[in-house]
Amino acid sequence: MANKTTSQRLYTRVIVVAAAMVLAFSLVVINLARIMLVNGEEYKNKAEQNQLQDKELAPMRGVIYDKNGTILAQSASAWKIYINASAIPDSEKVRSFIADKLSSVLEDVDYDTIREKTDESKATYVVIKNHVEYDEKEAVVSILDEKVTYTAVRKDDEGNTVSASDKTFRLRLAVGIDDDVIRYYPYGSLASCVIGFTGADGEGKGGVEAYYDDVLKGKPGALPRRSARRGLQKFAGRGRLRNSYGCQHRRDTRYGKCSRL
Repeated sequence: MANKTTSQRLYTRVIVVAAAMVLAFSLVVINLARIMLVNGEEYKNKAEQNQLQDKELAPMRGVIYDKNGTILAQSASAWKIYINASAIPDSEKVRSFIADKLSSVLEDVDYDTIREKTDESKATYVVIKNHVEYDEKEAVVSILDEKVTYTAVRKDDEGNTVSASDKTFRLRLAVGIDDDVIRYYPYGSLASCVIGFTGADGEGKGGVEAYYDDVLKGKPGALPRRSARRGLQKFAGRGRLRNSYGCQHRRDTRYGKCSRL
């Protein structure tokens, strides 16, 4: 009789535990169904927003003409070379490799300057050179697939080496190219005291460039870009350029207004 009572108690406990597990599993399934079917679109949009960031694009500064329509100052497309220092492994060989390759194709940027910038380990966007023209940009593109083999060392909390393995690093993992704008003066220093000039920030610093700066500078655009692995970013496939007027344009049509002398 005692054995039968014990068996009944055990059977009851098994039934209760099984019922609790079925109930818990049912609640999980119901909650998943609610997230996927009822609120699925909302969570999808939130996830995409967390991955997308607007990349600001510099406006194309307006053209300065004389009274006969001759161009005295105009802007043209250029490029900006940058590195994602956070994507660089903790390896002196890799940092030296990046500095050596970039300094060999970029004018007026020496090895030591680039090497120092590779040490900014937490920075995802470190500008190496602005206002890069086409030929120099293509020289950078031509080396992006070059690679170097280095030894990756893993250490424990006490600083002792746990393991070491050989890995390959490609330059494109940390080097990027962005759009930029460069200002040209077809007649050089002719009438420069009247025309003026622009500074590194693109703002007018003298003459007509400064006096009509609000007219000439235009409005910055924006292009959505998606965060990618290792801190690098890719442009969102369906993104379009957007300026502060609320219009959508191709990049080369984002000019400021023109000024005539």
